Amino acid sequence: MKHAAVVGAMILTMGTLAAPAQANDGAIQYRQAVFQAIGGHMTALVRIVRREVAHTDDITVHANGIADLAPLTVHIFPEGSGEGRTDALPAIWRNADDFARRREAFVEAAEGLRAAAGGPMGEFVGAFQTLGGTCSGCHDNFRAD
Repeated sequence: MKHAAVVGAMILTMGTLAAPAQANDGAIQYRQAVFQAIGGHMTALVRIVRREVAHTDDITVHANGIADLAPLTVHIFPEGSGEGRTDALPAIWRNADDFARRREAFVEAAEGLRAAAGGPMGEFVGAFQTLGGTCSGCHDNFRAD
């Protein structure tokens, strides 16, 4: 009987110790899912802008998708979520102010993309290039490729 109680206590303790790692994995997977969704919209827009597909009526849907998801990037990098299967570099947390400014620039550019979606294609392409520049600014400095 004592053996079963000791084993049970060990299992509970191990589960408690594993919980932070699992929570970290969940944070990383959530963050990756958000960026995959943003990337899907970006890829679709690239195909439209390059005239590889004739879906210009879909521009607004994709621009809205990016603009709706962009604000999530402000809170999906909690402290400690750089450990595990992630391309997030430690510089995110070391240079938190710079990273925060770049995320805010992304959010603003995403809103600019949303605003340009209903207008002339030239203006939309300009807003799309601005948005792409904000993506590069983070990828170049805060993401391992």
